[in-house]
Amino acid sequence: RPTDRDASTIDAMPTVDEARAHCAAILAGLDDDTLEYVAGAVFDDEDVGTVLPEDDLVDFLVPMLDELCDGDEDAARGKAKQLWAALASGSDAAPKETKPEDVRRAPISLGKGPTTALEAKVLREQEELRKGVAAVEIVYDRSVGDDGESAAARKDAERLAARQAYLANEAARQSAELAAELEEARVVAARSRLSGEASGSRLAAIELGPFQLPNPGGGADLIENASMILVPGHRYGLIGRNGKGKSTLLKFLASRRVGNLDPSASVHYVSQELHLTLEQEEWRPAALVVEADVERRLLLAESAELAAKAEAKEYAPGAGEEKRRLDVEEALIQMDAAGAPGRASALLHNLGFPEALMDRPMRALSGGGGGR
Repeated sequence: RPTDRDASTIDAMPTVDEARAHCAAILAGLDDDTLEYVAGAVFDDEDVGTVLPEDDLVDFLVPMLDELCDGDEDAARGKAKQLWAALASGSDAAPKETKPEDVRRAPISLGKGPTTALEAKVLREQEELRKGVAAVEIVYDRSVGDDGESAAARKDAERLAARQAYLANEAARQSAELAAELEEARVVAARSRLSGEASGSRLAAIELGPFQLPNPGGGADLIENASMILVPGHRYGLIGRNGKGKSTLLKFLASRRVGNLDPSASVHYVSQELHLTLEQEEWRPAALVVEADVERRLLLAESAELAAKAEAKEYAPGAGEEKRRLDVEEALIQMDAAGAPGRASALLHNLGFPEALMDRPMRALSGGGGGR
C-alpha cells in the first residue's frame, strides 16, 4: 500500500498521464491506440506507479517497435531503453522499505583483527564440545589456485553450470515435445475435416473441463478445478500477471493436454516464440505462411503419393483409389492451392510487412521480424 512507503518517493513516481507523454515523445510514429496501450502497460503495479524492470519493459516493447524501426531490432531496443530511463527517472523502480532503527551490537571479529575475550571463550567451548563427541570434521579445500579461485569455489561453479545446462536442456525438450503435440493436433483436426469425420455442431457452445493446469516448471498446479464455456461468435481474453499460466493454458488447450477439446475442432495457436527447423530457416516469409495451411499441405502430400503410385508399372487402381484421386484434385482446385504463394505475399504486404524483408530468408530476419 502507498502508506507503507516513503511519501516523498511516491510523489516522484510517474502517473499514467506522464507515462503517456513520455511514450508520445519517444515513440513518435506509433498510432494512438498502441501508445495508449503501452502507456498503461509499462507499470508493474499501476495503483502505485512502479515501472516494470528494464529487461521486462524492453522485451515487452521491442516487438511493437519493429515496423517503426524498419526491422532494426537494435534501434527498437534503444527506444525501449530510452523510454525506461525516462520513466524510471521519476519512478521508484526498486522501492525502499522503511527499515527499523539499527540496534547496536558488540563488534564481531572477522579474523583480521585481535580476538576478543568473548570470541576466545566461544572457540574454546566449541573445541571442547568437538573433542567430547568425537565428531568427524569436514575440511574444505580453500586453497587458491593460479587464477585466484579456490578449489571449492570452482566445484560450486561447475555444479551450478551443470545444473543450469540440465534445466536448459529439459526446458528445450519439453518445448519441443509440446510443439510436436500442437502440430499433431492441427493435423488430426485437418484430416477430420477433409475426410468428413468431424463431429459436433460448430454453432453449439464448447464446454471444457473441469481440469487441472499443471505448472511446467513443477510445484503446485497453476489452475485447479477449472471449467470454460466458449460461445461461437464471442471473443475472449485472458488477463493476468506474468507467470500466472495464460500462455500455458492456451498451449495445453490447443494441444489437447487439458480440457478434452474435440480433436476435430480447428485451433490456430500463435506462439510467442518462433521455433524453426534448419530447413525452415532458409525459407522466405511467404513460404512459412503457406506451410501453415495444414489442409493444403496434407492434400498435396496425398496427391503426390497417388501420382507416384499411378506411375508405377503394373499398377491398376481400384474404383475407390481412383475416386479418392479425383476428390483430392477437386479439393485442391476448390481451395486454389496453386495460388496460395501469391495470396501469402499479398497477406504479408497488407499487414505492413516490407518488401525488403519478404525477400530475405527467415534466418536473416531479426527476432521481431521473424516473430511477426
